Amino acid sequence: MAEFTKGEWKVWHPVNNDYTIYSGEYGQGITQVAIISECHPNAEANAHLIAAAPKMYEALRDMLQGSELDPDNPKRVWDRAMPSSKAIIKAFEALKLAKGLALNETEGKG
Repeated sequence: MAEFTKGEWKVWHPVNNDYTIYSGEYGQGITQVAIISECHPNAEANAHLIAAAPKMYEALRDMLQGSELDPDNPKRVWDRAMPSSKAIIKAFEALKLAKGLALNETEGKG
């Protein structure tokens, strides 16, 4: 099974340059995950979506693990399939990151 780069993924966008998605901290080791060309019309949105991938993966995993679903037979306990509130919060956080918002930032209604 394929393994993805562990840790939080972040977006770096120097002025007049491509978007870089990376993991790690400066001075402690950085792993480049992806580069998105600045020329693409949706470059910023795509970069934030990619950077949110580990959080989205974790949220989906937690929702399915907490649901009592059997991956080989999803209908087995469908009537009792309810994700935990902690898993739902993780899902909302992942969606916020995918939109390029900080976790403490609210989305504008304009």
